Amino acid sequence: MQGVGETLNKYKKTIRDGIALDKEDMASELGDVLWYLSQTATDMGIGFGHIAEKNVEKLADRARRGRLHGSGDNR
Repeated sequence: MQGVGETLNKYKKTIRDGIALDKEDMASELGDVLWYLSQTATDMGIGFGHIAEKNVEKLADRARRGRLHGSGDNR
């Protein structure tokens, strides 16, 4: 099973090691990630529109508080 970690690891290597990006391979990997995300959201009854709205709200809140940079969930 391919997932987000493997996809990002491949992408990281293109940046870190200067390995040429294979766009067709990445398109395939990202397709897998998209399927997992879609299936998970569907199983939980959460629409992509709602997910997008929540993310915009979260980022706007962080921007208001000057907390866009950094790491972790509790910024």
